[in-house]
Amino acid sequence: MRSYLKRFPDVTPDEKKALRSWVRKGRSPYENGWYIADESGGPMDFINALRFLEDEYQEFLKDPEGYQGCPDEQPENVNPPSGSSADDLPF
Repeated sequence: MRSYLKRFPDVTPDEKKALRSWVRKGRSPYENGWYIADESGGPMDFINALRFLEDEYQEFLKDPEGYQGCPDEQPENVNPPSGSSADDLPF
């Protein structure tokens, strides 16, 4: 954990506390429990995932109605192409 924290000289006390709890449970600081992936498709490390979630939360708080994070349902005005059902895959 110490070598991992060297990558984050700006870690906050709350981040360090969350990381410590995560690692004490036998988990790796190079993974996260939210299954957030980085640009390469691999697991995002714990601190970056925590910061990503905080950024998403702050975006939501700014404009809950306009938040475009992870929609739970399809927009009502989207119809499947003619001749296909909603269960068809695009490939």
